[in-house]
Amino acid sequence: MDREGAEDLIYESYLAAERLQKDKGIQTVRDPTLLEHVLSSFSGTPCAVVTGSKGKGSLCMMLSSILSTRTSVGMLTSPHITRFNERIRVGGEPIPDGDLVRIVSELEPHLKEVSDALPPGRYISPMGIQAAAALTYFSEKRTGFNVLECGKGAKYDDVARVPHRYALINSIFLEHTRELGPTLKDIAEDKSFVITEDTECAFSARQSPEAMEAIRKRSEALGVPLKVYEEDFCAESVRLTGNGTEFTARIGDRRIPGLTVPLLGRHMAENAAMAAAAALTIRPELTDDEIRKALAGIVWPGRMEILHRGPLTILDACINRSSCGQVLDVMDSLGIGKADIIIGIPDDKDFAGVAETMSPRAERLILTRSSNPHYVFTDAQAAALEEKGIECIPSPDLESALARIGGDGPVVILGTTSLISDAERLFR
Repeated sequence: MDREGAEDLIYESYLAAERLQKDKGIQTVRDPTLLEHVLSSFSGTPCAVVTGSKGKGSLCMMLSSILSTRTSVGMLTSPHITRFNERIRVGGEPIPDGDLVRIVSELEPHLKEVSDALPPGRYISPMGIQAAAALTYFSEKRTGFNVLECGKGAKYDDVARVPHRYALINSIFLEHTRELGPTLKDIAEDKSFVITEDTECAFSARQSPEAMEAIRKRSEALGVPLKVYEEDFCAESVRLTGNGTEFTARIGDRRIPGLTVPLLGRHMAENAAMAAAAALTIRPELTDDEIRKALAGIVWPGRMEILHRGPLTILDACINRSSCGQVLDVMDSLGIGKADIIIGIPDDKDFAGVAETMSPRAERLILTRSSNPHYVFTDAQAAALEEKGIECIPSPDLESALARIGGDGPVVILGTTSLISDAERLFR
């Protein structure tokens, strides 16, 4: 087995059942108890589990980076940008191919035994298998703390079944309605299950009233203390610059000024404030300077990332209309009226919504394609935009798109994870 074979095995059960899953809720096809005993066996290491609808990965990275100043930290996130190994990290370093292959090979007999006993249409969650591999690796590396990102929701998510002392809930919005429920209340109730009987303290980002109600109800039912954005912690004096987002964190009665994350957006400051609040609950002895240094050193590709400063080039994994708001906020905060905007979003995603929202701010709007052959990009995109009266320039790849610009003005690159991967390779 090589690395590609290990990846295939992780998704094998899901892909075999996928064709039988049409229009079924997640609770009818997924059973997080299948690997629960494997995941529970790693309960000795203190752990935080993160859920939400946006910014889960950056929140995991921020919390891991702060805690790493005091102990070795294992981190599980998804998706990856360039290589699958990025999902499993210790001390910020991805798991080596050899360790990934060895650990997945060791899990294979157990996975086959469980999979063979499943009825048609049910599957072992790829997130559960990834979590089992990650926790095995973290155990071998003797990490002092682990930070794990949930997949879709929490109620039926394997990662949420890992015993954890701390639960972090980022902002929740309407998403995955087929799997999690048709309303925001349904989705928030599902994600609130990240708070479990093992949880000692939970943290919530800024939420809508109905989402906050569901989270409070769950925490109160289990008697778990809940710390809430603006009540217990927040980001103040937020300012966006060419170096990232600067702010002051208020955590209880403590204020930590002069914080910077090299990512753009008010939401990044809010994520960092929650990460700092959780880190100080976990490790009260952390100093302001340790938190300041950890946040300043974060590298998190494709999340409102500054790729280049001359000209200013911003990269974000924006693939739908609703995500454009954060991009526009960043442009406004930096005083960018118009920019050359490059969009690389497959046919089956909301390329038209992104193009329509961003076109008024585009000096030039360029449609491009990623190098990943599994993503479908066709000329139908340009035709669809033309029907809407949106002018665009087709380009076969990102490198060609950048060559078409060749100016000194700002550049905004928006697209799917495979385009983010192309951008990282070009710029780094």
